[in-house]
Amino acid sequence: MYALKVREKDAQREIHQLRNSKEFDFSRKVARKGGFVFIPVVEGVPGAVRKELPLRRRIPNLKEKYGISSFDLVGDIGILWIPDELADKKGEIARHMVELYPRLKAVYMRKGAIGGDFRLPDLELLEGGGSETIHVENGLRFMLDVRKTYFSPRQASEREKLARYVDPGDVVAVFFAGIGPIPAYVSHFTEAESVYAVEHNPDACRFMEKNMRLNRCGNVRVTCGDVREEIRRLPRCDLVIMPLPKDSVDFIDEAREVLKQGGRAIVYVASTKEGLEGKLEAIRKKFSIEEVRRELEISPREFRYVVHGRVS
Repeated sequence: MYALKVREKDAQREIHQLRNSKEFDFSRKVARKGGFVFIPVVEGVPGAVRKELPLRRRIPNLKEKYGISSFDLVGDIGILWIPDELADKKGEIARHMVELYPRLKAVYMRKGAIGGDFRLPDLELLEGGGSETIHVENGLRFMLDVRKTYFSPRQASEREKLARYVDPGDVVAVFFAGIGPIPAYVSHFTEAESVYAVEHNPDACRFMEKNMRLNRCGNVRVTCGDVREEIRRLPRCDLVIMPLPKDSVDFIDEAREVLKQGGRAIVYVASTKEGLEGKLEAIRKKFSIEEVRRELEISPREFRYVVHGRVS
């Protein structure tokens, strides 16, 4: 048995992070002693110590009880993917999720693919209420509305990796910035000089402005508008990040236009293995490709690739 020992004032934030990263051990209870809190965690969590903690009543998880392994925890909101054959049990499944995660104020079901100009999910409320929340990730806090904005907690590790591409003093542009997770990471974890975040969805822009204040990202400038129009008002940049897998390749010309000679671009690409070469060829028209990484599977046979290119 393992636990993280943290100060009482930091406990709630740590618990949120551990639950979101699925490192919290729900089989045991939190314990307090002498101004410290012992948080039960799974084996392998950095900094964990061996500690006996009281057992909780055993509740079967969603996979054990229903065969469901695909869900997200966004702040205090749960989002489920429920197969058609279990649709008649959706209310029961949502209530079971709340039993597993008592902090949840609402549970939604994802009904279809993300779509529309603003990449919004189609969600059905199954339990509780409310769609605004604050999601904690690597010490950063993000306010959002799960029905009006796009945010994926599954990309936390990818956001961390982006920091290694940012050099001290870089001027960075983030296209399709959403509620601002990537601008916040760049501002908080790198020595970038300035970050220009462009987003088309006015609701996402509103939350991004709040999130930059919330995380004290003083070097981030938020611009609400279409990338193709707003790039005229951006300075010449050292790095452009385009985290929109379905459409980023269509904005290669805009990325090249805003970059300095020798500048770099990070392009997210959604593709099957067979279709990847065609998309890379489109990127090669403007950039020399230095790296291609395959990340998560985003649909059957389709993966998210991260392509790093440089103006030659």
